[in-house]
Amino acid sequence: MAARSARPLDRVVRHGVPLLTVLAAVALDLLPLPDASPAAVAPAFAVAAVYYWSLHRPDLMGPIPVACAGLVQDLVAGTPLGLTSLMLLLVHALAGSAEAVGRMRSPLLAWATFLLVATAALGLRWVAMSLWSFHLFPLRPALFELALTAVAYPLPAGLLAMLDTRLAARSDAPGI
Repeated sequence: MAARSARPLDRVVRHGVPLLTVLAAVALDLLPLPDASPAAVAPAFAVAAVYYWSLHRPDLMGPIPVACAGLVQDLVAGTPLGLTSLMLLLVHALAGSAEAVGRMRSPLLAWATFLLVATAALGLRWVAMSLWSFHLFPLRPALFELALTAVAYPLPAGLLAMLDTRLAARSDAPGI
């Protein structure tokens, strides 16, 4: 009887882990940088997390959690409400259309696809922020952020893959 009552809780936990990891990535994105200058840039970890889950486990990462994570980031960062949601939803949609790459399980191909998706998403954000503020922001920091995001991607992807493997093993366990 205990295994039967644990089943719904286990399902909730399994379905909640991707959102929690995306929110953790949002928190990382919002951490203050050691360099307080406005030109300081860092990798976009939320883009990486949404891409990973949308590519490898689309059943656990739907558009509503993606949009909610983006709204949280916008609320905390003070960016225009919905901008990050739009960017992350683009990542989700593009990763969903590249799902065949995930089924091939080629990390190099997934990384190359991530570079294309991140370019589209971060480019969208740069254009939208420039239009929103009626100011053309310098392109160099945006390109540097893209480069950092692309170079950093294997780290969050590896960590999320380990977590994904544990989730899959747990869902295959008898009685769960």
